[in-house]
Amino acid sequence: MKLFRRVKGGLDPQRTARFYWLRLIRLQGDPYILARGVAIGVFVGLTPTVPFHTVLVIFFSIVFKGNILAGLISSYLISNPVTLPFQYYFAWQIGSFFMPNAATWDDVMQLLNNFHQLGFLEGGRHFLLESGRITLNLLLGGVILAAPFGVVSYFLAQYIYYRRQKRKYELFLKKRQTKRLRGLEEEEKNS
Repeated sequence: MKLFRRVKGGLDPQRTARFYWLRLIRLQGDPYILARGVAIGVFVGLTPTVPFHTVLVIFFSIVFKGNILAGLISSYLISNPVTLPFQYYFAWQIGSFFMPNAATWDDVMQLLNNFHQLGFLEGGRHFLLESGRITLNLLLGGVILAAPFGVVSYFLAQYIYYRRQKRKYELFLKKRQTKRLRGLEEEEKNS
């Protein structure tokens, strides 16, 4: 039984995830650069910076010399509509644990109620003034959550890309040797 059924006229989430996974695995290039891109994508994908993921992945990939495409694909695989609520929840919990003056969920609800009661302009101004603590809580938790996953994904991706390139090279040598043997056999038959 499939976890998600294909929506009529829509996309199959499992098929889409598999497509991007295969695109990620089949990227060619230096395993270290590809792994750096994957680590950057996983790290940024796990931080609560959703509207800026693409920009951040490109920026960090350029700065740290990682593969941009590997970063974008891995960020998309990690941060999607299915995983986002869990990422934000854990980022919130971790940030609350590490911040001494962390905002509580009641603070968030009070802020949203004030936004609703005060109207759009006054509520928006109040929201911007008071939301700094909440944002800092989420960002701190997101970075702490993302750091170990980024490191692990770097070494895992490096292993996968290295192994794949080694297998392709061995297959190339085997085909080349087989071609030489066929050529020698044909020469013996002709002489």
